[in-house]
Amino acid sequence: ADGRFKARLCVGGNVVDCDNYTTFSSTIKDISIRLLMVIAAKNNLHTMTTDVANAFCTAPSMEKIWSTAGKEFGDRVGSKVSLKRALYGTKTASRSFHEFLGALLTRMGFQPSRADQDLWWKKSDDYDGYDYLATHVDDVICVAKNPSQYISQIEQEFKLRDTTDEPSYYLGNDLKKMRSGKIHISSTTYTKEALRKYQADFGAVRKNNIPMDPTCHPEMDESPLLPEAGIKHYQRIIGICQWLIVSGRFDLCYAITSLSRYSAAPREGHLATARQIMGYLRKYPRKGYVVNPDPPTFDKVYDDVEVKCDFGNQYSYFREELDPRFPEPLLEEIDINLFVDADHAYDKISGRSITGLLAMLGSTPVSWRSKRQTSVQTSTFGAEFTALKAGVEEAITLRYHLRSMGVQVSKPTPIWVDNMSVVLNATNPGSSLNKKAIALSYHFVREHQAQGVISIRKVDTHDNFADPFTKALTNGEFHGFFRHLLCN
Repeated sequence: ADGRFKARLCVGGNVVDCDNYTTFSSTIKDISIRLLMVIAAKNNLHTMTTDVANAFCTAPSMEKIWSTAGKEFGDRVGSKVSLKRALYGTKTASRSFHEFLGALLTRMGFQPSRADQDLWWKKSDDYDGYDYLATHVDDVICVAKNPSQYISQIEQEFKLRDTTDEPSYYLGNDLKKMRSGKIHISSTTYTKEALRKYQADFGAVRKNNIPMDPTCHPEMDESPLLPEAGIKHYQRIIGICQWLIVSGRFDLCYAITSLSRYSAAPREGHLATARQIMGYLRKYPRKGYVVNPDPPTFDKVYDDVEVKCDFGNQYSYFREELDPRFPEPLLEEIDINLFVDADHAYDKISGRSITGLLAMLGSTPVSWRSKRQTSVQTSTFGAEFTALKAGVEEAITLRYHLRSMGVQVSKPTPIWVDNMSVVLNATNPGSSLNKKAIALSYHFVREHQAQGVISIRKVDTHDNFADPFTKALTNGEFHGFFRHLLCN
């Protein structure tokens, strides 16, 4: 499309025996990118992206590979040659480049984050904050006061291309600067291209207002199983939408999580529902979220009074673990809020409940989940407490991640639930454990509440932003929940 013709000399990596650990090459976590964008907005840091050209060919080979020179070597055809560079095709090529780039960043003074080895940090030149580099194979994003200085240093070692200051596109996401100065992140380009190819192969889809009807229960579908071609059709939709969820379309989370369980043996009814989701994407291809580090101000959600409690010495043995290798917390604290919910026994076949979770940093959604619980709970209380435990785990992860980036984390993390019985049992020192089935969740939650890691609070069901991650909602309910979190 751009007029270039590509040709690569590849090797038979499949015939080279090597250890599994030498083939592993990690990539930046999606949550790390979102946290990085919020931190950049909070601290007025600039962003620059670049791409390493012919990345694998720049790193030395980790293996000793012998081959025979082909006609490309001129008068040396037939000579025995030893591979010096990690050419495309070798099993360890990706790992070799990962280590080679990491060594360069180390020489530049960067250190890998404790939470994500592909997120690198170093103190800024004036020592009042931090500069960051994130790597995704050969894609590099730099967030710093002066990112060009680091990109220039990388360019001395690698040939770079597509270097962009304040980029409008990165890793499948569109980054658009709004009039307010905030960044709107969406997957518009990917969504439109995926829809174009999908409709060219499988026909046009009708526009829909919601991804899934409230009465839809995929587990109850008894329509005929799809043939081989229908299975591939179904799996293509699931694959498209799963990538969109990772990119930020959390409005698809519940629907796709429900349908993806049947990817191996989908039925005609499942495919019809999946096509409805594609119709929803056709109507709303531009939806995305805004990077906003300011504290959230959603209607009356935060008007509820915090539950006060004093556990005394009941959990005195527990302390929040702080890694001594964390960087000094030079960056100002950013509010974390988590919403959790559960729909008791929503799965009519297995009787399992659904856990929904939404985590926000400032007013920016950074983590979300819709997952069927691994055990059957016999009461709404048990299902809600199990969901609350998942929320506490997510809060711990976020606090660890932020501390590993040099952000101050001192306040308890509010976790909002809509079940008053759960709030009282988690925060009242005098409550007793009557259900041994949730004993682990019960003590796990209370330990962290007692030590001030979290602060469990009550929110009205109609204001719980985790609700659409547990069930399919009506048109009004669905758009009512997401109007604050997603915009065109």
